[in-house]
Amino acid sequence: MNIPVSVSYTYDSDADVLFIKTENYKHETIIQLNNNVIMDFNKKENL
Repeated sequence: MNIPVSVSYTYDSDADVLFIKTENYKHETIIQLNNNVIMDFNKKENL
C-alpha cells in the first residue's frame, strides 16, 4: 500500500540542527538531526 507523504525540511543555522517533518493522513513525524545524528524523534497520531 503506497501512501502519499509530504516532507519538509527546516535548517537552523544558529543551532546547526536540521528538522525533517513528514506527514500523512495518520501520522506526523518530526526528526531532529544534529551533525547527522538523530537527537529527537517525535511521532504523533493525527486524530
